[in-house]
Amino acid sequence: MLINIIRGIDKMNKNNHFSITTKYGHDLLKEKANVNIHRTKIISNIVIAVNLALIYVDISRFSTLWNTIPSYKNLFYSHLLITSFLLIYRYILYVEDQSANKKILSNTKSTQLLYLVFMAILLLWCVFLAINAQGIHGQISAYIIVIFCLASSLILNPIESAVIYTGILLIFILGLFSLSISSQEVSGHIINASFLTFLAFGVSTINYEAYANNFINKKIIFEKNQELNNSHIQLKNAVNLRTEQLTNANQELIKEISLRHHAEMEAIKGKLLYEEKAKLLDKAKEYESLRNTFFANISHELRTPLNVILSAQHMVGCVIKDHSDKEDKEKKLFHYTKIIKQNSYRLIRLLSNLIDITKIDAGSFDLHLENYDIIKVIENITLSVVPFVEAKNINIIFDTEVEEKIIACDPDKMERIMLNLVSNAIKFTPKGGYIYVNIYDATDTITISVKDTGIGIPTSMQEKVFERFVQVEHTTKRNQEGSGIGLSLVKLIVEMHKGSIMLNSIEGEGSEFIIKIPVITLTDNNTIINDSNNNDIENTKIEKINIEFSDIYT
Repeated sequence: MLINIIRGIDKMNKNNHFSITTKYGHDLLKEKANVNIHRTKIISNIVIAVNLALIYVDISRFSTLWNTIPSYKNLFYSHLLITSFLLIYRYILYVEDQSANKKILSNTKSTQLLYLVFMAILLLWCVFLAINAQGIHGQISAYIIVIFCLASSLILNPIESAVIYTGILLIFILGLFSLSISSQEVSGHIINASFLTFLAFGVSTINYEAYANNFINKKIIFEKNQELNNSHIQLKNAVNLRTEQLTNANQELIKEISLRHHAEMEAIKGKLLYEEKAKLLDKAKEYESLRNTFFANISHELRTPLNVILSAQHMVGCVIKDHSDKEDKEKKLFHYTKIIKQNSYRLIRLLSNLIDITKIDAGSFDLHLENYDIIKVIENITLSVVPFVEAKNINIIFDTEVEEKIIACDPDKMERIMLNLVSNAIKFTPKGGYIYVNIYDATDTITISVKDTGIGIPTSMQEKVFERFVQVEHTTKRNQEGSGIGLSLVKLIVEMHKGSIMLNSIEGEGSEFIIKIPVITLTDNNTIINDSNNNDIENTKIEKINIEFSDIYT
């Protein structure tokens, strides 16, 4: 039956236009031989590695059974022999690869013989393992595994696979009859082995047909591409010849086309140059507008407190010359002195912000990082502004999820951030409103939230509030004073702490500024618990609050 199947397949191949008897047959045989040799290298490497491991197992675990169960000793020698054969095989291939003449691999028939011998030796080895296994566990698993691996890995034509698999099957059957097992077991093994051999032959045949069809298709495509390339060359030559013939007759036309092309290119260049200049002009206008806005803001910010200081100084002079009672004089002097001091603070605040922005741009603005309890730092800052906030009839509430969190930070810069955000919240929160300062712990980050119940920020302005010199209100009469650089400076300081700041705001309901700072500590520094019991520190903090809140009027 197996011979009839082979004949049927061979007949089908002869009727197929992809038959290897065509002009591609020799190329197919040569390519198939090279592919099989390459695959046998991979298979031999794998089998060598597996057998080395099995030799170790044979010696370490089953050597004590060699005398009582000879099959285990036979198994050890079989692993040793097949490993030796494969090492010799790999050495032969290695010498061939290094050889300039390549005596064996350059000859297709020698290459075919080499991989067929390799396959026969492996199959004989698996037959021996299957027969030897009858003395251990009675299974033919080695035969099954190897025959299918080879059938799917190596490319054999139907005749090669029929001869190899049929021969190995006969050897396996003869080996079964040499064993002292029941006829029922022999019959079962023969049936199973025959079925598996037939199945392996089918797999090998399908594998071969797919490979042959694919190879011949590639050859046909390659030849068609060659034909197309030749046609393309011929067409190109014909076009060149025709162009050469028409060159003299169409010289004027070509010249005119060249002139038109040159004119079009010049026009395109002019357009691109115009667009580039237009973009530069727009940038210059934008920069000029920003510069004008900046100088207008700065002029207003400098002029307003100076005018107030001069007016207050003038009023102080008038009060001194006034002959009213002493108590009334003292009240007026105190009032105008307070105005002078507050507007001086405003000037200090503006100049400090400008200096810090300039330092950041120049890269000379440094952080002094140490390990601090950030919860205590933020809590102390919040508590220090409570009297100022309550003086505006606004409630401020501090809350935290965690009582202690040590991170590397600059407490002075954190104070600068918090005072700026709280002063903004005071400006835009009406009397009776609330300011919430909350801290949330996310293990890897610490989140600080400053939320108010104020007027909120329009959606169109929320993405711009952190830009330099941008103010939410652009009306001529501003409800609150400010240079437009405070939030920009806050954002830069937060980013220097490797953190981020974002804004959530609903117009008419309030705003929330959310700061996220990564929890990073300095390994070489001791932790400092921020404690503000020192009077000098308290006075300095009050001074900073006065400066930061200087543009909030009672």
